[in-house]
Amino acid sequence: EEAMVEAKRMLDQVRIPEAKAILSRYPHQLSGGMRQRVMIAMALSCRPAVLIADEPTTALDVTIQAQILQLIKVLQQEMSMGVIFITHDMGVVIADRVLVMYQGEAVETGSVEQIFHAPQHPYTQALLAAVPQLGEMRGHDLPRRFPLISLHDPHHVEPQTEQDTVVEGEPILRVRNLVTRFPLR
Repeated sequence: EEAMVEAKRMLDQVRIPEAKAILSRYPHQLSGGMRQRVMIAMALSCRPAVLIADEPTTALDVTIQAQILQLIKVLQQEMSMGVIFITHDMGVVIADRVLVMYQGEAVETGSVEQIFHAPQHPYTQALLAAVPQLGEMRGHDLPRRFPLISLHDPHHVEPQTEQDTVVEGEPILRVRNLVTRFPLR
């Protein structure tokens, strides 16, 4: 009984509507955003001084990502805790300071402004170049080529060249008269 009261309190804290009803549901019955909120509630149940959020927005749509990021910021303030936010997606970074790692080694650290506006390390530059920009495909048939970093020398970056795609010979697969039907019940 006491555990259920505490579980409901934690679900309320992470802003899950109808928290009492959620307690009797299985994970597959919840949306991705709800499952993420439940995981955050579980992590916060032991009242940590630091929350380690490892890829908390992976596999969520952009709207839900924004909600989860906002929730983490609000909970950080409400609970007076630190947050270590781990992500490969530079488009969702929420932090005061950023540490960029390459092959398990810290390669660059600084304020968000320093890292995003004046990246020094080639890997940081490549990460930021990988963030999709609205309208960047205008006038191009193919996406811009992602710069490759050498595994042995992270300071060596393959030169940026216009990606040439030449299609020669017969296609590997040709599909004709494809029809898909979904029977009504």
